[in-house]
Amino acid sequence: NQAMVRALMQLHLRFTAVDLQVADVALPRVLALASTRAMDEGIQRRLAAWLAGGGRLLLVGEVPEADMEGNACTVLADALGGRPVSRQVGDWRYSLSVGFSGWAADMAEVRADWTQGLDAGANDVFAKVYGSGDAVGVHCVVGQGEAIALTAAIPPDRWLYREMLHRLGIDPALALAPDIGELHRLLGDI
Repeated sequence: NQAMVRALMQLHLRFTAVDLQVADVALPRVLALASTRAMDEGIQRRLAAWLAGGGRLLLVGEVPEADMEGNACTVLADALGGRPVSRQVGDWRYSLSVGFSGWAADMAEVRADWTQGLDAGANDVFAKVYGSGDAVGVHCVVGQGEAIALTAAIPPDRWLYREMLHRLGIDPALALAPDIGELHRLLGDI
């Protein structure tokens, strides 16, 4: 997912890659995952167990609905408590939009190329498809861990990604001050 990588780079975050197919590779405390509709069942089970044990996941893309052979497989969706219920694609005839609420209420409505609506259950919803109200931004508690799923192709917004990561316990070590007044407040009188 280019939007996620672009946002992480704009936030000046250092990150490495993890091969989820290697069974004995250690997973980091927080994992940013560009996800698709199909994901190996073993990887889904591993991620669900890691989350339940205290892992933190930023999932951008689609919540998996199938394994790699096309068989129905919703292990990760079941763990998140956010099963896919709809899929919409915007085009020149239909302007698909996403609106924000809760902690993201200050975000302006944005256009989306596509959305995967979720039945969010008891999870905290911070983004919905305009018109249908289907959840596309969900903060989930999974056992001792937590996850944030963003299931809409929207432009990368640095503020949104910074807030999502902050809620998962990650803050950039380097940040740009929004204006000179803020810089003076941060540095004091030198």
